[in-house]
Amino acid sequence: MSRTLTLRSALGAGELSNFSIEIPFSLTSSSPRWFNASFDRFVTPATLTVSILPLGLSPGVYEDTIRLSAPNAESSTVSIPVKLTVTEPQPVPLVKALVSAASMEPNSAAPRSILSIFGEQLASWTDQAAALPLPTRLGNAQVLIDGQPSALLYASPNQINFVMPDSLASGPSALLVRRGDVAGRPTALDRPSTAPAFFSLTVNGELRAAITNAEGNIVYSNNPASRREVLVGYLTGMGAAVVGSSGLRLLAIPPRIYVDSIEAELQFAGPVPGMVGLDQINFVVPDGARPAEVDVWVEQQGRRTKVFPLPIRKDE
Repeated sequence: MSRTLTLRSALGAGELSNFSIEIPFSLTSSSPRWFNASFDRFVTPATLTVSILPLGLSPGVYEDTIRLSAPNAESSTVSIPVKLTVTEPQPVPLVKALVSAASMEPNSAAPRSILSIFGEQLASWTDQAAALPLPTRLGNAQVLIDGQPSALLYASPNQINFVMPDSLASGPSALLVRRGDVAGRPTALDRPSTAPAFFSLTVNGELRAAITNAEGNIVYSNNPASRREVLVGYLTGMGAAVVGSSGLRLLAIPPRIYVDSIEAELQFAGPVPGMVGLDQINFVVPDGARPAEVDVWVEQQGRRTKVFPLPIRKDE
């Protein structure tokens, strides 16, 4: 394109001032063009703006020169180099599922819950937390809830385990996974006050709730519980905790536990000391429970855990 460049110069006192010299010049570059160059005005001083046109560019290094040509000026030609490096696009973290790490059920993002994200390109490498306090970045990945970083337990390209912050009120929210400087699309989630879920494990081929006796052994068919025995169950998703009169942290919303459809006596319900997101409930097996494989579950604020079998031995 061709424009007229106006040069203005002020002379000293008593001399002619405010005159202008119009010098035609041209702005050129080689082709193909991968940028636009423009001036805010064609009177000095002026600002040159270069706009990159990246669409369709393959990875590589692109170089070009902007040339200003003004034949009537003292310096008739000015060359301005332009260089652009195009890198391979970084894959975006993709969230496919957000579930309780204990029950694998959705809609479980209660305060202090341990949750699992499944997807693609979530983290750059596999890593896990080694000590408290838990980190907010693992494997170059972060999980943000309404912009607040969450504590991470485990991160890999296809899975992240994290703990929901306990400082957020219940209600709708947004989750964002960030890998380095690359952020995925926000994922909408609802934050209920509670979403109780038993952790479970397989013992001798039997799927059992994480319920132990006083010695810490899992209760299953070869190690049944006795009536009036105190058992300990391990869960997550039980909501906020408060400091009780005893100085222990207790669940703000007490749960109820049922054994053989009988509400059991609850002796303690609160966070496991030294753990994050893990809760325990100490309860007494009801005297009226049948000596058989019976159902056990927990209810809290209208939400119920999955039902698991709990073997009760016959009285001797």
